[in-house]
Amino acid sequence: MKWMWRLLFYTLILTAIFVASIAVVRESAIAIPTPPIQIFTDSDGSACPQICIYGVQPGQKITVQLAAATLLKHPQLRDIQKLADSNGIVQYGSKTVLDIDIRLGWAGNPRTVTWISALYLKFPRHDDLLGRYVEYLATPPLIGLDNISRNMILVFPDQRLIIQALAVDGYRLGPDDKVYTLTLYDVTSFEDVLANYTLKAWRGFTSIERYYAAPPVH
Repeated sequence: MKWMWRLLFYTLILTAIFVASIAVVRESAIAIPTPPIQIFTDSDGSACPQICIYGVQPGQKITVQLAAATLLKHPQLRDIQKLADSNGIVQYGSKTVLDIDIRLGWAGNPRTVTWISALYLKFPRHDDLLGRYVEYLATPPLIGLDNISRNMILVFPDQRLIIQALAVDGYRLGPDDKVYTLTLYDVTSFEDVLANYTLKAWRGFTSIERYYAAPPVH
């Protein structure tokens, strides 16, 4: 009888270890950051002819329903769900990836002439590193400074893209800072947003005070 109890005991231990291992692997899979190359892809996962986010390009004169359908085709976003729809913003969310706002622009009746003015991505896990995006986008960004709130953004003019990051060191801009939001705009919305910032030339990952002391870009 003793050997049967020992067998049962060891079986239970091995089962517990196996279940715990599955949980760890699953959690690790969810925690993998989203590579930039996956975000800037078409709905089938291929590279966009012009910069887009998951197959949607701001400025397109399409309905929000078509934009949402395009997002849902992307292999990385099949679990997103509609969360809210108000004041020209339609919000979608994913438990494992990110939150996406489709921001609308319109002329006249918004239900007949509608386009995507911006795609706003929020990274709830804060596990995407800023350095990876700067490297992927290749062209040096401008730095936008809000002199009132001391808010700092990275501006990629050629792509009409703005990135906000959470600083690991509150006094420096660093490659290990966590990407918080990423927004791709149409031409008009991009210019409107930049009007609220003083733009500075890229000086690399360095102290924030160095950017505040630098002359503005004209």
